[in-house]
Amino acid sequence: MPTSDSRGSIAVEERFARRFSALVEGTRSAAGKPYSLARIAVDLKERYGVTVTPSHLSRLRSGESANPTLRIVSALAQYFGVTPDYFMREDEDEALSVRHDGAVDAMRERGIEDLICSIGALSDPALDSVRLLVCAWQQVEQEKNAGTGASA
Repeated sequence: MPTSDSRGSIAVEERFARRFSALVEGTRSAAGKPYSLARIAVDLKERYGVTVTPSHLSRLRSGESANPTLRIVSALAQYFGVTPDYFMREDEDEALSVRHDGAVDAMRERGIEDLICSIGALSDPALDSVRLLVCAWQQVEQEKNAGTGASA
């Protein structure tokens, strides 16, 4: 039975657990299987430098551990493509707040997520160069597809 505060709101730890669990269950590998908590723990360490054990992730997912650190919350948010406040806020329906329609999975599988993280560290002039390069390649692809009758 859900725990609630004096206003009848679901407790923060239960909200976190529900939303974290929904993200874990909704994220699929290229083979269509959910990521294991062990895989998520390894990815958090490799991508964001956040060390967390699969058992701690399991306790967070079940609501047994009620106090994740800000570093863990931030890393999980980045990993799943949501904002950190997704795990805590009361004002949105949970189903609507998961902006996770497979786009994050597709980006992760193609290596785009790592590319985006790398680009984020670039200076403004370097970012402008990347934008120009991407626009040029988009134009090349569009012209190529127009010549073959394929759609982009």
